[in-house]
Amino acid sequence: MSKGLNTVIQMNSELLTLPPGDIISFDAELIKNLIIIWINVMILVAILAFILYKPIIKFMNNRSQTIQNKLDHAKTTLDEADDLKEQYEGKLKEIDIEREEILTQAYKKAMERSEHILKEAKEEAESIYTHTMAELEEERESVQEDLKRELIELSILVAGKIIDYSLDEEAHDELIEEALQDWEEGLWLN
Repeated sequence: MSKGLNTVIQMNSELLTLPPGDIISFDAELIKNLIIIWINVMILVAILAFILYKPIIKFMNNRSQTIQNKLDHAKTTLDEADDLKEQYEGKLKEIDIEREEILTQAYKKAMERSEHILKEAKEEAESIYTHTMAELEEERESVQEDLKRELIELSILVAGKIIDYSLDEEAHDELIEEALQDWEEGLWLN
């Protein structure tokens, strides 16, 4: 086995050895091959440019246009969003102002209603007071009249007992009426 391995190594070392002279020799055949390769590359570049240039340029232009359209759309959407934001902020301000106005009006109405209720309560209290005072005055006058009548009757009875004078019912009523008239005229006190 080692003999076979030595043979393989020897063959490889022969292949790896370079021929004597330069690594690259610029002879006529190498130059001819380089010119042919260069012509082939130019023809291939021309064909590829002719075949692929327009589609690649078209693809790149389309891609640029698509990107620009998306950027424009994004800018438009952003502008619309900003406009909507401003509109909503404006509406919120209007709502706040309207809310303040409603609260102010409600407060004014409540105060007016309160004042109206207080005014009505005062008027009712005054009316009750006036009515009560009128009733009291009438009651006082009625009591005064009753007291006058009682006093006159009592005076007549006392006077009748004193003078032993007896009056019939009709004469008694006439004396009471006459005394009341004198009282009202102020003659009784004189």
